[in-house]
Amino acid sequence: MNYEHLKRCIESAPVPPMEQHLYDNMVRLLPNQLTIKYADVLSELHDEITAEFENTMRKSRGNNNWSLCCSHLSVD
Repeated sequence: MNYEHLKRCIESAPVPPMEQHLYDNMVRLLPNQLTIKYADVLSELHDEITAEFENTMRKSRGNNNWSLCCSHLSVD
């Protein structure tokens, strides 16, 4: 198995979703009045945070760790 094949396999693996309690902890820091008044904005924010979390997880899989974990593998 070569480096490129291994890289494609890891990059295409599913990303676990962000755990709900992480988002809940962020919202808990807001005053209750804001969470009630801006519930629709919070819903959009949840979608944005979730998407950014998934993108970050994908990027961290492929970019940062390859030189550390696979430097001994053949590049051909």
